[in-house]
Amino acid sequence: MVPILSRLAIAAAALVCFAGASVAADYSCKKEITATGNGAITEDGGKKKAIKVWRDRAIADYGFYYGDEKTANEGLGVVVERCARSSIGLMVCEAKGKPCVVQTGNDLECTRGDSSNCDAKSKWIQFQLDKRGYDVGAVDGSIGRKTERAIEKFKKDQKIASDNIEDVIAALKK
Repeated sequence: MVPILSRLAIAAAALVCFAGASVAADYSCKKEITATGNGAITEDGGKKKAIKVWRDRAIADYGFYYGDEKTANEGLGVVVERCARSSIGLMVCEAKGKPCVVQTGNDLECTRGDSSNCDAKSKWIQFQLDKRGYDVGAVDGSIGRKTERAIEKFKKDQKIASDNIEDVIAALKK
């Protein structure tokens, strides 16, 4: 029996054949979040603080992979508005946006916050399992022991007897 990491590596290698094909980005978004920054001396500082509060709230509500302010609002980014001076002179701004993750086909894009050996297909599998309540550990594109256990539990729950990772992917697409 071939270990799951080896099967995943083989499946990832097979994707290289299709690397030339361009797939349009698809965004998986959550409900809009509005967050007010803590205040800063300058307007630019107020905007940055509002975005930080928005990012922290997105991570708290939906997980760290939804915390990228650049992918919010389907790639348009977080909108900062309503900047005004508080009674003590600090610039306070409001940030709004729907937290989104970028999906391209079966992949989620690897970002700088992911594992250094991130694989987009592995990240998609982790994301799908995590979304269904399986403990994969970090959704970082690197298959570790927790993700392996989550895949095995998912296979058992779905009555998948095959050791082919493509059968797991097909079941996750349902």
